[in-house]
Amino acid sequence: LRKAGDARGFDVRTNNDGPDACEPRKFEKGGIYMGHHPIGWGATDFAESSALYIASFREPISHMISVYDYRATHRAPISHMISLYDYRATNHGDDVFGNNEVFGNTGEKISEVEAKLAAEGVPETRYLDRLILEGSYGFTTVAGPFMLPCSCRLDRDLTKDGLAVALHNILRLDVVAITEEFDDFWQQLDYHIPKFADVQQGDSARNRVHRDKQVLSAEALAKLEARYSALLAVERRVYGLAERVSRARTDYARRCTNTTAGDQCARLLAIRLEPEDFDLLNATFDELREANCIVPPAAGTPWPTLVQS
Repeated sequence: LRKAGDARGFDVRTNNDGPDACEPRKFEKGGIYMGHHPIGWGATDFAESSALYIASFREPISHMISVYDYRATHRAPISHMISLYDYRATNHGDDVFGNNEVFGNTGEKISEVEAKLAAEGVPETRYLDRLILEGSYGFTTVAGPFMLPCSCRLDRDLTKDGLAVALHNILRLDVVAITEEFDDFWQQLDYHIPKFADVQQGDSARNRVHRDKQVLSAEALAKLEARYSALLAVERRVYGLAERVSRARTDYARRCTNTTAGDQCARLLAIRLEPEDFDLLNATFDELREANCIVPPAAGTPWPTLVQS
């Protein structure tokens, strides 16, 4: 996106979450804003919103491993394992999961800890496994809270109202990228901005980690499942819906890009939901919209039709 935007003269800005994550900001028309921010980027009123929102999701355990490898090879301290939900809990008093632990808050860099593990004979692909087993690293990679606008006036707990908010905002995303199915991203983007990213396909600039991927043992996975059962259940529910929305929007884009089918196209955007998600989403929409919790889609992005599996 940065390369394509720069090549076409767009104002491309990157800003990741931090103390100003919920500061209201005004979008400039034609600008591209990238970063780890809650959806809405601090907006307090969505009545006149016209931004096109793009978000990416990854299978939760794979995401955790990827983040660990990235941080380990970029000399991040272990204390940098604080996630967005930890930030909100410590700065806004709303602990999303009731478990505000940040592991290994020692100031040591992950690379320094890995050097000690290597000296002990731990294989390079098993560093994370050892840290999990000894309790020095936990599951802190969370996607769900990014779907909670700062403006939302309801309980942000993702085991309560917050889950409905997150799921509704995944439904409204204009482009949903799934890391495991990344080619679909380009198809969706082309529907909204034809030819924008042609030069990028097949040449995506990604954060590559130049070492073998970490491998988790059955014991480490079991420890994560036991300790973070509620968090993982929510994250998998979020990821599962994102997968369904991505596939539906990709199929819609393939059929309806450069077409005059109109209403016939709009009827194609149907998303099949698990019964529990279907019931939750149908029961909460009006309440959440009135509480300023749902970001409206950009002009030209249809609301999906929900169908129970």
